[in-house]
Amino acid sequence: MPLNAPRHAPRHRTALTAAHTTAAPLAEPAPQLSLQLLGAPAVVRADGSSTQLEKRAAGLLALVALQPGSSRAHAAALLWPDSENPRRALRQQLLRFRRSFGLELIEGEDVLRLSPVLRVEALDGGAGELLGTLSFEDCGDFADWLATERDRRRGGAAAQLNQKLTAAQAEGDLDAALQAAQELLRTDFESEVYHRNLMRVHYLRGDMAQAQAVYARLKQHLHTRYGVAPSQETEQLARASQQAVAAQSASASRLPTVPVTVLRPPRLIGRQTELLQVRAAWAQSRAVLVLGEPGLGKTRLLNEVIVGRRALLAQGRPGDSGVPYATLARMLRSLIDHFELVLDEAQRLSLARLLPELAPGTVLPAEAPGLALRQTVEAAIAAAHQDGAPLEVMVIDDLHFADDASIEMIQSLISALHRQLDFALAQRPGEGSAAAGMLRAQLEEARFMEPLVLAPLREHEVAELIDSLDIEDLDTQALAAPLTRHTGGNPLFALETVKQGLATGQLRAGQLPQPDAVGTLIERRLKQLPEKAIALARVAAIAGPDFSIQLAEHCMGMRALALTDVLNTLQDAQVVRDAGFAHDLVADAVLRSIPALIARALHADVARWLEVHNGEPARMASHWLAAGEAQSALPWLHRAAQRAMQTLRPREAVGFLLQAMEIEDRLGQRAAAFKSLEIVVDLRLRVDLDETLLSQLDLLDRLASSPGEEIVALLARADYCMHRMETLDAGRQAAARAAELAHATGDAAHLNEAQSTLAVLEVMSGRTAEALALVDEFLPRARTWPDDEPRCNLLSKAGYVLVRSPRALEGADLFDESARQSVHLPRVRLVALANAAHARVQLNQPEAALACIEQSDQLRAAHDDMRGSGNANAFMRAQACELLGRYGEALHLLDATVEQFRERAPGKLAHVLIDRARLWLDIGQVTRAMQDLARAREACANRQGELGLHLLEWRMHELRLGAAPQAFAHAVSSYHAVRVALARTVVLDDDAARAALEAVVAQARQGAYRGLEAAALARLARRAGALGNPERAAGFAREAVALAAGRNTSDLTWPEIVLHAAPQLQAAGAADEARRLYREGAAWVQRARDTLPAPFQPSYLVQNAAARELLSLSSRNTG
Repeated sequence: MPLNAPRHAPRHRTALTAAHTTAAPLAEPAPQLSLQLLGAPAVVRADGSSTQLEKRAAGLLALVALQPGSSRAHAAALLWPDSENPRRALRQQLLRFRRSFGLELIEGEDVLRLSPVLRVEALDGGAGELLGTLSFEDCGDFADWLATERDRRRGGAAAQLNQKLTAAQAEGDLDAALQAAQELLRTDFESEVYHRNLMRVHYLRGDMAQAQAVYARLKQHLHTRYGVAPSQETEQLARASQQAVAAQSASASRLPTVPVTVLRPPRLIGRQTELLQVRAAWAQSRAVLVLGEPGLGKTRLLNEVIVGRRALLAQGRPGDSGVPYATLARMLRSLIDHFELVLDEAQRLSLARLLPELAPGTVLPAEAPGLALRQTVEAAIAAAHQDGAPLEVMVIDDLHFADDASIEMIQSLISALHRQLDFALAQRPGEGSAAAGMLRAQLEEARFMEPLVLAPLREHEVAELIDSLDIEDLDTQALAAPLTRHTGGNPLFALETVKQGLATGQLRAGQLPQPDAVGTLIERRLKQLPEKAIALARVAAIAGPDFSIQLAEHCMGMRALALTDVLNTLQDAQVVRDAGFAHDLVADAVLRSIPALIARALHADVARWLEVHNGEPARMASHWLAAGEAQSALPWLHRAAQRAMQTLRPREAVGFLLQAMEIEDRLGQRAAAFKSLEIVVDLRLRVDLDETLLSQLDLLDRLASSPGEEIVALLARADYCMHRMETLDAGRQAAARAAELAHATGDAAHLNEAQSTLAVLEVMSGRTAEALALVDEFLPRARTWPDDEPRCNLLSKAGYVLVRSPRALEGADLFDESARQSVHLPRVRLVALANAAHARVQLNQPEAALACIEQSDQLRAAHDDMRGSGNANAFMRAQACELLGRYGEALHLLDATVEQFRERAPGKLAHVLIDRARLWLDIGQVTRAMQDLARAREACANRQGELGLHLLEWRMHELRLGAAPQAFAHAVSSYHAVRVALARTVVLDDDAARAALEAVVAQARQGAYRGLEAAALARLARRAGALGNPERAAGFAREAVALAAGRNTSDLTWPEIVLHAAPQLQAAGAADEARRLYREGAAWVQRARDTLPAPFQPSYLVQNAAARELLSLSSRNTG
């Protein structure tokens, strides 16, 4: 298995992950106490106990907390104005803090500050007065300061509630708006504006009685206290609420009357079997995926099955697919709104990446801990309660609209929580992204989920549906058969047909409307709406998930009050429901009805409104593009890419940047287009090396218009060749040309990058001397390079070259050095650790390799976008376990890796099959080894695979299982050259073999290949013994045993080394030493056997010749 070619420093680091360019601050001590300043002031300990603060202690802590930087003299004068020695009184108070809490609560000599062990509880938005009811009339200046702070805090709370009220109204969440308006009025009952806010919310909720009650209370209060009447604006709102019922009636009278049962049939018809199937799946702890064409009743089925249960409902919406985590964020907001949830500080910050409102103003790192995010979401859902009882069911409707990141998280949730929660998903068949398809395939394969396909209603069920509507003068029996034929048994189609038939009077005459598609029926119904209602529906359809009353006000030039009746009309006509359309088919019909010119204007209007209301960048870009204003979309495409990277979605970032690049290129913005494409190429080199990247490399060449840009394009091409390990000559030419240009232009950074990349490509091509010359040139510069990331990358590249040369130990040490220096650079460190592990395996240091792999696994688990490297780690772990004789663990890892590589990395499959075949041989499973050999030959796709096959064939020849292979014609690394030379000695006579093995020992010693040196010395011992040199043979034997030290090697196993060495010791007169070695070898065999699965344990002792012989000789020599 080749080492991982190290990455160069990402050239877009400034654009996307600037947080990594600054050093992390030193960690502060973790808070142990909490300071409560709202209400009765107190210090709260970690165990929940608290100490109430007396007046001046509370005042001092409040002053230092709210006015950091206060001097000792100023604080003392404010709080002890009558004291003869205020500073001494302050010192005594600080001593009392230390005695009471065992800690310094306030630090600083001249300037005071709170200790890091003390955390101030939230002051904004919390309940209670600052310092409660404490009075400081005897501290005049402090009393004035406190009064100012109390007024400021009240104003801050009111501002926060105003924001909450505005946001709730924008989202159509009138329950939250009502709560905010009521809390706002409690902060200042004298405010007529706050009264009017509450009236307005009651009005929007349709609760006219409550709106009138608030108005009456305000009118009485103003008359009694101030002798004035409410303002004209308040009176206007009161009159509107008085007239609302009549206005609603007038509005409704314009539409054909449709019985309420048609809008929502009272019973679920024809789905009893499906309900039972859902419950049966849940009883087996399996999720359910409901599949059905539009209108078959997926949503109604899900709503029915959760009746009476504590359920969290989420829904994918049109527009989600372009915004990473859009669906998940909506689900989490619903969880927070409807369930009791306690988040600690770390969880709150983790979720703030998706829900910025949880940590307003907090700057989050550019690369979030992916594992922490997953664990936080899982923990939040698992711990959610409602009325003291846990969440029971999670429903995700319209999965085909969801974004990939949310789908992947949903898959993770189901895998982790399917035994604790019941899950139900719904989507249209044949729609949705590849991620949705992967979710279904993997969860079904793991038996965590069952599909449930909805069928159309049959004729008798359509008849039952009509009956349930309870409409007079309808002949159910006469209508059922033609309605079933007309609609294909689709419930939504049937109900739309009934609505249309009632509106035209045809249905009561026993006739059906002309056969039309359901979309046509909906469009016909929409045309019957008032003009303003159609306009509002069009705004809602264009805006999608961003629709709100405030946005509608902007687009339609109408105030919210005027829009209320229009919105009620749409709800009565079942066009909209809650904050969205009643059905996505209705939204589709509305969109089709909008003329292209109007649609473009609406998209632009929506985009302008979102720009000043913190809209989602991806959707703003989409609106500007739909409006035909590509230039206006550009900044939002770049921001969408940044946000995708911040949420660890590099593939989505690539999509946004490619859109931006195409626009920039079309508009003649060549430099900007080059920069966008440069970032795309750099990202794809990390996550997607598909051959389509070649066309983007060609385009990068075309866009380059300066020497610096030409260097970047050349290095990108060299990187591509290096990572794919193909067209190495082309890669070498590109890197060499980049080095020439960098040298000519005095560009030291690019010169380092070009020379290091060229060195890697040279050693990959078998030109080791040229590669080492380059390393010796750039490595001294690399060690002193000031920037951490380029320096660590250069160290890794130098290590990669050296490990493939006779200077392997030096290379392994460079990998370790790079890993130590890149603790704050997770991606760079991951590559360094993986390469260090591989190098340590080659050097026969399995314990060191496993330590590197463990660190790599932990790092990978903490970052979602680095999870894909786990298969290579598992393979290297298996190789290390083989060296230690942990055969069972190695076999399990190799089995899993074969399956993963077969699906995800077929080009590397041969390497794993070869290694597993070698393991089968070591445990005596020859038939299985031959099967893997055949599969490996079929899967072999490169020279590395051919080399592995060559070495395996030599091993099989030594075990008399095949002919000796032909000479390997291609260049190989120093390590593999020694392996090949060692393997070939098995066909030489003793004299020739002795000379060849002495040369191999010298080469292995030069490269520090301890395992190969041990194997060569063991073979040399046997050959020396055969040539009649027992003393030399014993010397070689002792060296081999000391070097191998109970480990296997890539050439001989430890039992084989013992069998080569012990007889030579015995022949040299060291019988006790030989017997001890036999005993140790036999014990090793028993331990190795115990690691194997039970079916393989007997065959290991019988069919592995070395194990069998060693046990026999040990028994004879101890008997």
